[in-house]
Amino acid sequence: LLEKAVKVDGIDLIGRSPLFYAVRTGNLKDAGILIDAGADINLSDKYGHAPAHVAAIKTGVHDQKQSDQFFKILQFLKEKGADMSATDYRGRTVLDCLNFFGKRKLE
Repeated sequence: LLEKAVKVDGIDLIGRSPLFYAVRTGNLKDAGILIDAGADINLSDKYGHAPAHVAAIKTGVHDQKQSDQFFKILQFLKEKGADMSATDYRGRTVLDCLNFFGKRKLE
């Protein structure tokens, strides 16, 4: 993406950035590249979902390997400074989403 001159914080019609989509597809490598290039780790879409919300929600997928990958991404985002107390349009924090969808806790 960066080689094609995509803005690291460019957003689509619903406010989703390249980092959002990298996280949504489980691509930790691209997420890291985007963060290192200056992507706003807490940029949220029109629903208030930041990339960390997406990772937390996706830990609820039924495939354990995929669930673990999204949990790993969430841990990475936290280490990089993602706001775990950010709320979405329903007032749910990232940790609320993790508990509800993934039935997990983040240390």
